[in-house]
Amino acid sequence: MSKKIRVLLTEAVNRSKLEETFAPNLGLGYLASYLRTQVGDVEVLMVDRDLGTALEEFQPDLVGISTVSQNYDRAKRMAQLCREGGSLVVVGGAHISALPETLSPYMNLGVIGEGEATMAQIVQVLREHGPRPSPSYWAEVPGLVFRNAQGELHRTSMRSLIDPLDRIPFPARDLLPHNSSYYHMISSRGCPYKCVFCSSTRFWGRVRFHTPEYVVREIQALLDDYDPRYITFFDDLFIASRKRLRHIVALIRDRDIHKRVSFELTVRANLIDSESVELLRQMNVFNVIMGLESGNDRVLRSLKGNVRLEQNQRAVELLNDAGISVSATFVIGAPDETREEILQTLDFIRRTSLSEARTYLLTPLPGTPIWDYARDRGLVSSDMDWSRLDLTENPSDKVVISETLTVEELDNLYSLFDRERMRRQLRRFWFHQLPQRLKHALCHPVDTGRTFLRKAHNLWCEVRQLNGLVAGWKLVLSRLKSVVFGMK
Repeated sequence: MSKKIRVLLTEAVNRSKLEETFAPNLGLGYLASYLRTQVGDVEVLMVDRDLGTALEEFQPDLVGISTVSQNYDRAKRMAQLCREGGSLVVVGGAHISALPETLSPYMNLGVIGEGEATMAQIVQVLREHGPRPSPSYWAEVPGLVFRNAQGELHRTSMRSLIDPLDRIPFPARDLLPHNSSYYHMISSRGCPYKCVFCSSTRFWGRVRFHTPEYVVREIQALLDDYDPRYITFFDDLFIASRKRLRHIVALIRDRDIHKRVSFELTVRANLIDSESVELLRQMNVFNVIMGLESGNDRVLRSLKGNVRLEQNQRAVELLNDAGISVSATFVIGAPDETREEILQTLDFIRRTSLSEARTYLLTPLPGTPIWDYARDRGLVSSDMDWSRLDLTENPSDKVVISETLTVEELDNLYSLFDRERMRRQLRRFWFHQLPQRLKHALCHPVDTGRTFLRKAHNLWCEVRQLNGLVAGWKLVLSRLKSVVFGMK
């Protein structure tokens, strides 16, 4: 009888940042469910904290670490801990796929691109050839980067994408953390558009969709198992296919799902018209997430290509008229963007009815045209401090590609956007969210009390794992921000 392979899945994430922890890692959930169904005789554990204890108690044969670029240094430290514990270490995600040459000596394998089928084949190799297979076996596995017997990096052929996408089972939610009200889904991979700053579209390649039937079955499973109040779709662009959207809405309404749960999803301004808005209203969408990017038409065209400022404005108006709020994101700091153009974006935010407006510094993420631009100018490299690519921090210690503004000038402008964001969120909290939460607490006191105790316990467990009092307080403050600003 073959030995059951123990697989531990985790992600390199900064747990003191709310933006990185408010939602579960569905990608790891898909990996777990795929291994369970396609490999069999495998035990999967997912860990979101206290990796050292999990390694000691679970003693995994294989550890899979998912990471993005800004957390890659953290992923390397985690890989060292796992390797010293005797596990085979596999890293996956957008970073290693874009820059396979950055594979750490403590990482045995890097998965390039989509990971489910590759991870399944890795587990099969371990089962057939033991815990330390010869590099020659890895050479037969598509979608890998590894070091050969001479210590040289070797990359295998690209693996074909899983098609149809419905072959992947629902994510293993029994291994994911749960929220009593909010749950998350992914109904597609990739995006038909190529914004110059987006690494996701380069990672996935072409766009693929789960069928409407698959999407609605997963929604129904969530309702049956967890009864959420809200479901957020984390697709790059949920409404990319109008025909598919119509079908999904029809199935939702046939089953009266729209009466049980509200939805949040991603849209794009040039796809918003009277029909698409009506479909979203019928689906019971309460909020959309839309990258508006800039309040200046020239800058907007350079970032998104085929979207115009008047389309952004019209999309917001149509959605608001239908009772659907808009959470928008903006980008500042393009190479030739002037101070006046950045202030036009701030003015656009102030005069537009947005429920939320988050602004980010244009950051050169690996695999994007912006990365190539920054690399050619010596601003980034394959051995840089990866934390400098953090999207959620002020520009002062980040990679700045602006050729018209100093770091100090850009930092001052960024603070104006940050104050506007906080002002808008505080107003939304006091006049909309606080009354709703008080009403819910009064109507469901037992459920509210249990939720509070569970979150307090989870927060205490996270604080215990951090090094230093300052890091602990940062985590506590980030959680308080989630209460005030209504982040999920």
